[in-house]
Amino acid sequence: MRYSDWLHNTRKHFLLEAIAAAHGNQIAAAANLGIHRNRLYRLMKADGIKHSDIRAIREAQPIVPETRNLATPTRSIYRTIRTENHAQG
Repeated sequence: MRYSDWLHNTRKHFLLEAIAAAHGNQIAAAANLGIHRNRLYRLMKADGIKHSDIRAIREAQPIVPETRNLATPTRSIYRTIRTENHAQG
């Protein structure tokens, strides 16, 4: 096996693990890796990761509410905070 083949296989496995840890959410996986989402997409394309691979990860790991990343609040949380602050002030 050539070094470049080994590198692509290793990187592909690493990217798939990062995407699986983010429950198939590619933007969250890119943020967890500390790279821009476009860089993740380019790496996925270079390593032959298809959308069907991502879909299989999502189907294999249903999102459980307790495991959702709470570091990035949703719009509804922002809306609730804004409404509470407005009502107080």
